[in-house]
Amino acid sequence: MKAISQVHRSDSAGRNIGRREGARRPGTPSGAVLVAACLLTLAGLGRPALAQVQQPCGVSALCLGEGRYQLLVFWTDPESGNQNVAHPVLLTPDSGYFWFFGPTNIEITAKAVDGCSMNGHEWVFISGMTNVSTRIEVMDVQTATHKTYTNAQGTAFAPIQDTGTFSSCPGASGGPIDGEWTGTFDSADFVDCDSGTPAQASLSQDGDSVTGTLSASPNFCGPNHARLAGTLHGDTLTGVVTGADYGGGGYRDAHVFGTLTGTSLELVIVNGFGLIPGGTLHLHR
Repeated sequence: MKAISQVHRSDSAGRNIGRREGARRPGTPSGAVLVAACLLTLAGLGRPALAQVQQPCGVSALCLGEGRYQLLVFWTDPESGNQNVAHPVLLTPDSGYFWFFGPTNIEITAKAVDGCSMNGHEWVFISGMTNVSTRIEVMDVQTATHKTYTNAQGTAFAPIQDTGTFSSCPGASGGPIDGEWTGTFDSADFVDCDSGTPAQASLSQDGDSVTGTLSASPNFCGPNHARLAGTLHGDTLTGVVTGADYGGGGYRDAHVFGTLTGTSLELVIVNGFGLIPGGTLHLHR
C-alpha cells in the first residue's frame, strides 16, 4: 500500500505544526472533510485510493465479507440529472441491497461469494431492477483491487457475475506468525492522523487460531495495545480487533485482514464504528 504523507499546517508565526499540536478528534469539521473526500473520490472527482474508501460502513457503503469488500452505488435522477448516493442495507454478512427513491423500492442487490475452491478468486455478483444511469464501485480493502461497473440511462440493468477480478484467495503458508513484530502504521485518515508511526505486534498461534496485541504509539488514530483474534489460513489472516486507539476512541470489533510472507506481515484494519477508520500495519521481524 502506498504510504500517506503527513499533513502539516503553519501557525501565525509561520512555524510548521504537525498533527499532534492542536490535535483534532474525528467528528470535527476535518473529519467531515474526510468523509466528503471519500464520496467525491468514488464519484469520479478524485483518484480512488485504499485510504479514501476505508470508511466505516453504515451511511453510504455496503460492506460484505465481514468488511473485506466495500460497495458504493451512485445513480442519476433521470428528471433532474442530479447524481445521488444509493442507500445500502445489509442482509447477511455476504449480501445486501441498495435503494434509490425510497426504502421500500429495492433497486440493486449484491453478494460476495468465496469461489477460491472453484477458480482461485473471490466472486462478486450484482443484479439490478432499474434502468436509470448507475455506477457501482467495488473495493477489496486488503489488496486495494478496485472495479467499476456501469449501467446507461434507459437501459435495463444487466446482471454482473464477476468471477475473475478479485484474485485474493489464501495462498500457501507464509510461515509461523507467532512472536514479536515491528514496523510502521499508516492511518486511513490522511487528514487528522499520522502515517509512518512506529508499530508493534505481539502474536501467539495455536493451530489456525491467532491472538495478540497491536500498538502504534503514539499515533492519534492508531491502536493502543488493541486485542487481535483471528484465523490464519495459508498466508491469509482474518479476524477482529477490539480495544482503544490513542485518541481515546475505540475499535469495536474492527475487521482485520492480513498477508504473511515469511518475515513480512501486512495487516489492514477496517473499523466499523465512528470516524476512526483504521489503517495498515507494515510489520517485519
